[in-house]
Amino acid sequence: MARNSLEQIPLEIQVLNRRAMEMSSHGNYPDALKLFSCVVCIAPHFARAQYEMGRCLDNLVGITRQSKDMTKRSGLIRFLFRIDR
Repeated sequence: MARNSLEQIPLEIQVLNRRAMEMSSHGNYPDALKLFSCVVCIAPHFARAQYEMGRCLDNLVGITRQSKDMTKRSGLIRFLFRIDR
């Protein structure tokens, strides 16, 4: 039997992982990340949880980058058109 086989992961941990995946699929990345962290801490060999946690982090980084880009663009637009805040 594989080390990260679902049969070896306690059912409660599988439920937490599913809940985290649902949160992530709805864009609630910060809360999903908290749950994924708990799952991985309790079941460190749960590969699916590790993978989903990485995807969640990638999504958070992507949102942060988009937000910074938007902030830079809005500053440039204000400068070009002399718009005061």
